[in-house]
Amino acid sequence: MPIRFIRPLLTLPRLASILILVAAVLLTFAVQVSAKTEHEYQSTLCTDFERSVFIQKSGTQADCVSPELAIEIDFSGKWAEAIGQAMHYAAELKRKIGIILICKPVTSREVCTKHSYNAEETLVYWGLSADMWLCPHDAVNIVDCSHVAVSP
Repeated sequence: MPIRFIRPLLTLPRLASILILVAAVLLTFAVQVSAKTEHEYQSTLCTDFERSVFIQKSGTQADCVSPELAIEIDFSGKWAEAIGQAMHYAAELKRKIGIILICKPVTSREVCTKHSYNAEETLVYWGLSADMWLCPHDAVNIVDCSHVAVSP
């Protein structure tokens, strides 16, 4: 009986492809696990402000409040939502608009800056003044963020 060679199921190129795929999945999972939630950012970035102020009339909650500002914290990609919420909180509490935009770990600084610029342009277009901060994902205090005083 002749000896037959069995074709290997796992060739070197296949093994390399599998290892790259596994590494990509693990890296994606690691980044997602290390990313903080908006609530966790609120805990660290609102230390200079009053946190979580409940607005009785509407049943909503401003993330941070100072004597001058009603502040919404959101990820930079949700800049438009942040403007709307901050406007609502400011109107209810009779304060100026405050927005803290956070750059996610998987988002480039350039993209986050574009989000911040979009928010600033929108506020200026509608004639709204606001204090806005753009924070890196590893910010532990508001001083770690860049600040812009938006005025029409």
